[in-house]
Amino acid sequence: IVRSRMGEREEATRDLKAALAQRKPDAMDDWEGRIGSFLAGTLGEGELLETAAVADPKRKAGRMCQAHFYSGVMRLLGGDRDGAADRFSKCIQIGRKTYLEYDSAVSELEALRSGK
Repeated sequence: IVRSRMGEREEATRDLKAALAQRKPDAMDDWEGRIGSFLAGTLGEGELLETAAVADPKRKAGRMCQAHFYSGVMRLLGGDRDGAADRFSKCIQIGRKTYLEYDSAVSELEALRSGK
């Protein structure tokens, strides 16, 4: 994400895809791998949100928080400031305050609202 924001989006995506190809998933339900695939552009936003919706309510809330945050990041990188703000707001509304994505969404939304 940082490299993409610094103007190295193609290089960052290439390196992320290479890293994903080398990693061994920790479990059959490879949530972290799905986030990586989404950021690398090989998994769609709808698919990410769909796979976040697991049966366990606590896990679902955490995953939805993360999915909305990363969706917001990708929308922001694509120039969709309104869409990014919507996703960051949804992340915050879920209320998973112990997740770094929650804090990051708060910061991103504040920056968007201040015009940065």
